[in-house]
Amino acid sequence: MENRNSLITAAAIAIEEMSVEGLTVREVAKRAKQSTIGIYRNFAGKAGLLDALFMQGFERLGAAAREAGERGSDPRKAVLAAVQEYLLLARKQPQHYRLMFNPQTTGYVPSSEARDIALANYEFFVALVARLEDVGTEARRIAADLVAMVHGHVLLRSQNFGPDMQPEEWSSQIMRRVERQLDLLTRH
Repeated sequence: MENRNSLITAAAIAIEEMSVEGLTVREVAKRAKQSTIGIYRNFAGKAGLLDALFMQGFERLGAAAREAGERGSDPRKAVLAAVQEYLLLARKQPQHYRLMFNPQTTGYVPSSEARDIALANYEFFVALVARLEDVGTEARRIAADLVAMVHGHVLLRSQNFGPDMQPEEWSSQIMRRVERQLDLLTRH
């Protein structure tokens, strides 16, 4: 398991430096100080390694949503904490984010297992939204609206659209927009 984890860690670092498309089995093995055989044994090749990265990212977002929900009783703060983790991933690991949320641009096709994990972890976010006051049966729609809004901002920034600002300032601006959107979406 340690070898597997070190390969995933090496791949996560490598994609940020090389891009998803530039990632090679040989480079990951070199960075992890292992042979390429370890990648084929643990992941059956590059596609399996990318699946592992994809799943790890969604598990991280799902864990953040669960943790935010467990941390306190304020559902609004829990939703905002989960969104903050999403923005942190987009800001700190843009290639990993792209692998997860825009895989068609990388040539990677997630396996059905990877897609199932992504969807299962998204359900944690929907559950957080469902805890908001007066949401009723609209939790799924509100969660989708929030994710679409944030994802849209992330994509625009990745394509250099919008104001030129520091990453922290950009994240703060998006969080203010999410808060305003929460106010609008949860009003009846």
